[in-house]
Amino acid sequence: MRRCYGRRYPYRHANYHLREWQRRRRVTLQRNLIVALIVLFGLPLLTVPALAAQTVGDVPSVTGLASTGLPQDMLIFDRHGNLLADVGDQGDHRIVVPISFISPNIINATIAIEDHTFYSNSGVDFGAVMRAALADYSHRGIKQGGSTISQQLVKQLFIGPNPDNSIQRKAKEAVLALIVNRHYTKSQILEMYLNTIFYGSQTYGIEAAARSYFRTNAHDLSLAQASMLAGLPQAPTQYNPLINLPAAKKRQHDVLAAMVEYHFITAQEADAAFAVKLQIYPPINQFAAPYFVDYVLKTLRQQYHIQPSDRRGYRIYTSLDLNLQHIAEQVVRDQIAQKGKFYNFHDAALVSMDPKTGEILAMVGGDNYNKPGGWINMADTPRQPGSTFKIYTYTAAIESRKFNMITPILDAPLVFPTWGGASGFDPYIPLNYDLKYHGVLPLKMAMGNSMNIPAIKTELRVGIQNVVQMARRMGVTHLTKQDDQYGISLTLGSAEVTPLDMATGVSTLANLGVRHMPAPVLFIKDAADKE
Repeated sequence: MRRCYGRRYPYRHANYHLREWQRRRRVTLQRNLIVALIVLFGLPLLTVPALAAQTVGDVPSVTGLASTGLPQDMLIFDRHGNLLADVGDQGDHRIVVPISFISPNIINATIAIEDHTFYSNSGVDFGAVMRAALADYSHRGIKQGGSTISQQLVKQLFIGPNPDNSIQRKAKEAVLALIVNRHYTKSQILEMYLNTIFYGSQTYGIEAAARSYFRTNAHDLSLAQASMLAGLPQAPTQYNPLINLPAAKKRQHDVLAAMVEYHFITAQEADAAFAVKLQIYPPINQFAAPYFVDYVLKTLRQQYHIQPSDRRGYRIYTSLDLNLQHIAEQVVRDQIAQKGKFYNFHDAALVSMDPKTGEILAMVGGDNYNKPGGWINMADTPRQPGSTFKIYTYTAAIESRKFNMITPILDAPLVFPTWGGASGFDPYIPLNYDLKYHGVLPLKMAMGNSMNIPAIKTELRVGIQNVVQMARRMGVTHLTKQDDQYGISLTLGSAEVTPLDMATGVSTLANLGVRHMPAPVLFIKDAADKE
């Protein structure tokens, strides 16, 4: 018999496909009925270990499951508990929250659309399995899912998001759901489910979804928002309101109808929720105080050996004061706008530190983090500090007891035979910023007016190496060369250090010589809220 697939024999083409569809439908029906019968009659017998092993293979242990053990984001807060950054993994986000923090709206919406017998079934809804098998047959395709919330949970935890469609896999899923229901309360199962399930837009769990789509949290979800989110897990891309709003609204209608059917809400409440025009936001990773966040991540990596990719759900409580940070950012913008053109600078950095503790209260690494090259944190990038370095020269001088605040210093022309010019072999002739000489001055006036020639004379009298060592002792960490590699111009700021180094050094003076190194992290908690 010749099989024809083209249009020349349309009646044969139709007959062939009809026979093929009937054959596939019989196979699908047989598979679904077998699964239903296994669930209905076989699962009670699976309490016998040998029979369970033969039917579904090895079953993993379900002990020790907890929401806090899920891979989740690192959260970074300021000293008052304000969120600075939610640091995920390559765009994926999950923030675990307890069931007590989740709005009843999303709990009820999820149960209504996914598993209305959740509180009464044992992990498998035997009636739903039979109904799904019959519906799949009568509608010539998959129209109903028989999976309970417990089954969906074990599929995510133990089987994977894209499992095979074998009878053994479905039986194993059902067995695991039954076992999970014996070991955990319904509240624990629901908490794990709502923190596990995928909601699209790289969000896992209801807290991350609430923050991503509506910029709120799981606790404050309205009925309109909850009914939209509850419909996503079945097909996160198809029902994503950012991609296909009509489909998302239709799915929201189905969720609200289910909530009415199972008496979670009234029809009037459903109509009102459906009529709400929701503000839906695209996913975005935006940090407050981004330069400081980068510095904290660097500190965590270097000092604590913690990285966001660990996915341990660390809560990092930092020293930053977000209110002071906003003031610091405005100061930087104002200085650039007011004086940048005159002094020919177009960017700036600022560090504010508590001298008594070393805690960083504000850090601005640049005017605009998002411009090209703007992510470079100039507050933590070495550059020549200029005359601000003189504080180390004069501190070393006072400590040496060779100088005091009224020691006279001659401010007069000074010529060195070498160290000048591009080659370093020309004469070096330092000048004051005003290009003048001021005769004999007490040290405090030379220092207060930032005179270059008296500073060089003081440096040479104290010893360049002693100045270098003093700077290190006061908190400068970027003077990494050998002491004898620094030259005469050190006191004028020729060696590169960071603004953070300079803030540490100044804080040491402000704290009467007691140094505290920068302390951006106050304390760290894990996902279980333990320090």
